[in-house]
Amino acid sequence: MEPARDSAQPFVANWWNGAGAPIRQQTTFPAISFGVAKVTLYTSKASPLGQLTGGNAYSSFGALSLRGVYSLARIVVAPSGS
Repeated sequence: MEPARDSAQPFVANWWNGAGAPIRQQTTFPAISFGVAKVTLYTSKASPLGQLTGGNAYSSFGALSLRGVYSLARIVVAPSGS
């Protein structure tokens, strides 16, 4: 499903990686819109994951099934203290 028209907002995503000397990664989206994605996970129904989901395919991700639409983004990677 396409995001609502004129719904784009600025958005900044931060995440950290590393245990001893953490690295910060920051992505800045000048304008991003979120819509619903159609995501399906396929696996063998005999596998542990297939046994948990009850079959070969699972697509009930609900709110986690988000699709971001953006034309430009910038990522910055730096030591956490900078």
